[in-house]
Amino acid sequence: MGPSIQLGRQGAEEELVSALLRDGLGFRFGRVRRLLRDGWAAQISDLGVTPVQAMLLRAVTEQPGSGLRQIGRYLHIDPMSAKRILDGLEAKGLVSSSQDPADRRVRRFEATASGRLLSDQLAKRSQKWDQWLASQLGDPLRQHFSDGIKRLQDALERSSGRG
Repeated sequence: MGPSIQLGRQGAEEELVSALLRDGLGFRFGRVRRLLRDGWAAQISDLGVTPVQAMLLRAVTEQPGSGLRQIGRYLHIDPMSAKRILDGLEAKGLVSSSQDPADRRVRRFEATASGRLLSDQLAKRSQKWDQWLASQLGDPLRQHFSDGIKRLQDALERSSGRG
């Protein structure tokens, strides 16, 4: 009788862990983040860029002449990761870079004409995607959700030293 009681307790503990993972706030945020990333990738799949490339292209378009550190801070990503992605965008002819005349160690990035056109398309699709997401919540819930996410983001940034 002892081993069956032990197995029953173990099963209950496994179910509790499973429920915590399935219903836990952090786990749900992670799942939603993956679904958002995959959904956004599907929205732009015909444009020939990944979501991360799209993000970097939009950042360079919005902040022309920025260096890697500025872009990294703006997007909360490592400058070396940004460099790798920007090099790929430059190889595609969507971004150009030049040395900063005041500091030859710094590369400045700008979107090319084709990069700006693509960035405009991405902005339009992003707006449609955002509208669809908002429509899934409805106005009152969307505003509460947005306020809650902002509050959580601010708290996490403060606790990590980024805010």
